[in-house]
Formats: sequence, structure tokens, C-alpha cells
Amino acid sequence: MSVDDIEPVMSLTSKCFDDEWTAESFANELSNKVTNYIIALSGEKVVGFMGAWFIVDEVHVITVAVDPDFRKLGTGKQLVLRMLDLALESNCRWATLEVNRNNTPAVRLYEQFGFKKISDRKDYYGPGEDAMIMWTGNMHSSEYKELLSKIRNELEDRICLYLV
Repeated sequence: MSVDDIEPVMSLTSKCFDDEWTAESFANELSNKVTNYIIALSGEKVVGFMGAWFIVDEVHVITVAVDPDFRKLGTGKQLVLRMLDLALESNCRWATLEVNRNNTPAVRLYEQFGFKKISDRKDYYGPGEDAMIMWTGNMHSSEYKELLSKIRNELEDRICLYLV
């Protein structure tokens, strides 16, 4: 993701989230040396994005968004898979994230990538909106790499998006 992508990404956030980030927030993220953002394109249209911080040997997922018209097509899976591949290339060993416990589709997506609930954060997203803290095991283990390979094979028959 580059600064040129901020406007279409902000447009997408308004479709996906109640609390939108500002252009300044995205610009600050992109200038941070630990931040990694990728976008999914269908043609020239931004249909998804994902952000994560790579800190020492850990990847911390910040946000994932997929255009409602591109959900259930493998877009979210492609984004998560690509980000975890980048994290492995950067020698990250673990992945963590917070997700709204009521966001069942997101929780299921993360579970497919081996994320498991380790704790809760009460009212993280506002009153009565608790977050689940999820964590992977060692991403360098043969079992985890096999899981990613299986997901990669499943996605080969799905819609192909350009990820940058």
C-alpha cells in the first residue's frame, strides 16, 4: 500500500467499519518502519486491505477489510495468507490480533489460520464490545507451514486478486 492508495482505502473503511480512520492516521501508519500494509485489487479497484506491525519476531494484525461485494470469495484469506507469508519472510515467529468476539466471520477466518483465543479484552471496542485476543503457535513449525500450504492450495481455484 502506498500513500496514493489512502483515498480508496478510506472509502473502503466506510463500507466496513463504524469507526473510520483518517487520512492522517493511514499516512502515519505508512511512515512507521514496523508497519506493513497490503491491498487487494480487482482491476484497478481496491477491494480489500490488511495492516500489520512486524515487531522483532512477532506480527501483530492491526486491521483487515474486504469490500462487501468481494466477501466469501477468498479475498480475506488471500490477504491474511500474503501477510503471514511476508511475516515469515521477515522472520516473525508468532502472530497475534484482537477481534470483536461478535464478528463471527472474522473469528472463523482467523481460526482457519491457526489463531486461538488466549484471552479477552473487556469493552475493547466500546461498552459491551469485548475483544478476543488470538495467537498462533510457532509459525516456523512444520505443522504451521503445512497449514499455510493447504490454504494456498485451496485458494488456487478461487478468484485471483492482485495483492500489493
